[in-house]
Amino acid sequence: MIRFLRHEELDFNEWDRCITTCANPLVYAESWYLNIVSPGWSGLVKDEYTAVFPLPTSKKWGITYCHQPPFSQQLGVFGELDSTPFLKEVPSNYRLIDLQLNSLNVCHTGKIKERPNLVLDLNLSLDVLRRSFSENIVRNIRKAAKAGLQFDKSTDIPEIISLFRQYRGRSISTMKNRDYETLIQIGNSARQRGRLEVHGVRSSHGTLQAGAVFLRSGHGWIFLFSAVHPDGRETGAMSALLERFISMHAGEKCVLDFEGSSDPNLYRFYKSFGSKENVYLQLRINRLPFPFNLIKP
Repeated sequence: MIRFLRHEELDFNEWDRCITTCANPLVYAESWYLNIVSPGWSGLVKDEYTAVFPLPTSKKWGITYCHQPPFSQQLGVFGELDSTPFLKEVPSNYRLIDLQLNSLNVCHTGKIKERPNLVLDLNLSLDVLRRSFSENIVRNIRKAAKAGLQFDKSTDIPEIISLFRQYRGRSISTMKNRDYETLIQIGNSARQRGRLEVHGVRSSHGTLQAGAVFLRSGHGWIFLFSAVHPDGRETGAMSALLERFISMHAGEKCVLDFEGSSDPNLYRFYKSFGSKENVYLQLRINRLPFPFNLIKP
């Protein structure tokens, strides 16, 4: 039996046991993570937590809806593959469902769109991994070395956010102050759990050229957030940073999840490290009457 449980009715210990022992144990669906990105979230639970489906819940203009939280690429059902029976149990007061399911899920309801994700298997020798790099990545790594860039593991998330907001963030209107605060909260909680790595690359003068946040998740690492200085784009700073991270974890039984990208340039860049595409589904169920069904909360 599948039950809808409000936030206060959930057993977080049993919930996390289900997530961490399932076939696709993504950190996005762990209770501590959901508590940060979607306070008050609810969930669908099968039997005694043999399978679970998080429901990030918000309300706007009196409309209750389910949406994909920030810094959470994939959710859906965990413990089973077919999300359809769970979606049938979402309460009728959820008038809009806009979620990205995880890559193991199938779905036979609603409007479905395939989205690309890119994943690199790190359980190979460093030499084998490097042979999969494109010529452009190899060239960028050489440029970074020639420019005298230096790696820095003491870089912190607020500095990377500051670099991002100074340049690329200016053109991304969907990123709000609260989203950056959420990222810092995620970083602090992940660090306490020993599941965070933050890396930076600096010029010889100490200027941050590139920074990246990596989060340990189930079977691998998620490339959660990054920023690049304009000078760093010219010197291959991000290519060098990712090569360093890959070299640190080469041979481990894990993957590096680039989180994919709908941006063709970013997709091509991540693909250049030898990563493979892993498709996941975006689901939209709109129960709103016209003309409200045209509104995107």
